[in-house]
Amino acid sequence: MSTTALGIAAAAIAGAALAALGTVALGERDLVTTRIPVSVRDLPEPLAGLRIAQISDLHDTPFGPDGRDLVRAVEASRPDLIAFTGDILDRGTQQLIGLVSLARALVQIAPCVAVAGNHEGGTTLGLPLLHALARAGVTVLRDEQISLELRGAEVRIAGVDDPHLHGGPISRPYPVALDGELMARSLERAGLGRVQTSARTASGDGDEGPLILLAHRPELLDVYVDRGIDLVLAGHAHGGQWRVPGIGGLYAPNQGPFPRLTAGAHVRGRTTMIVSRGLKVRTLPPRLNNPPELVIAELVAG
Repeated sequence: MSTTALGIAAAAIAGAALAALGTVALGERDLVTTRIPVSVRDLPEPLAGLRIAQISDLHDTPFGPDGRDLVRAVEASRPDLIAFTGDILDRGTQQLIGLVSLARALVQIAPCVAVAGNHEGGTTLGLPLLHALARAGVTVLRDEQISLELRGAEVRIAGVDDPHLHGGPISRPYPVALDGELMARSLERAGLGRVQTSARTASGDGDEGPLILLAHRPELLDVYVDRGIDLVLAGHAHGGQWRVPGIGGLYAPNQGPFPRLTAGAHVRGRTTMIVSRGLKVRTLPPRLNNPPELVIAELVAG
């Protein structure tokens, strides 16, 4: 069989496999909203039902003029807080006007907080974007922690930079051990040390309100646990790109083939980590059984 014929046969087999496995996400109209309940220990009564809209791995995907379709989806979810969990822009982004317009629209819906992902650390527009978001009214968290009053109760929100913004490795594959060390330092700078955590976990003291961490990288879950964190919001894995029923995602950056942490809620002790499948649409290979996702995390008493 000729090389051309082999190529045609391979393409046909791949196409048949895709058709058998499910649907390919081809555009912004495939956006879905996923609601995930999060059980929180010692949750103050006013915060029961608090909703957080998570926007992750947008990669400058437009979702209509000025992000209009995404804004409508967020607004329909009636969030109390909106969290950007990194890779807001793409390394190929040329201008920031659309992203800033999106941010200005979202801050009219609910308070917005944001952290950087690896793509913000891999382009010269990353830091200008963070400054532009702050000017638009988004609270950008760079290895720091704040308190917000939501529904009349205090919520503590910490945010950490992706390791790339602190001199982490740029080329693939990334040394996970080095990324973990850099992330541990970021958590320390944000006031999330293990000594503090051990005391809070032992006492079960919820007087300070629930603690939410925005961190782009899900594969560093082991670094996040035992720090008194109630909820971690992460992304980066793009849902494993191709999702196969009964198996899950096939590949994720920093996790490799058949990754464990690509979507949904993962509970470890008192900590729940939600991994968004992300919002990037225009990608190769295309997303399979993996439509772009807006996550709505809803706090419930644990």
